[in-house]
Amino acid sequence: MAKMIGYMLTWRTYGTWLQGDERGYVKDGQLLNKNETLEQVNKTNLKKQPIKFDTKQKEIVKDSIVQEAKRLRQKVIALTVSSSHIHLLVNKTSESIETAAALYKTAARTALKEKYGQKVMIKDFVLIVRN
Repeated sequence: MAKMIGYMLTWRTYGTWLQGDERGYVKDGQLLNKNETLEQVNKTNLKKQPIKFDTKQKEIVKDSIVQEAKRLRQKVIALTVSSSHIHLLVNKTSESIETAAALYKTAARTALKEKYGQKVMIKDFVLIVRN
């Protein structure tokens, strides 16, 4: 029996992967194909422009995640911050994955808000756990 040693978290910035997207999307746990009408409705319903991180924002997000990992006593095994999403691989700790993910996202949002004085939205994470 394999032992789980860590968590891989992936989450996206606001508005960068909407339901109906040509890459497919997940709804109610099911992977669905492209739906141009649904995607257009979701684009119309966005309250602001999609968020894409610039180089400085990527560094702020990366630093905030590393600092949060230290606070949580989690080891960052791998971390990539791109313009539209984050990949984070950390070791397993006593924190639930849901709690840890929320704390990482909040740390990133807070750091960006402190620097830029605006609310930065980061969408829900996609959890991938392999045993």
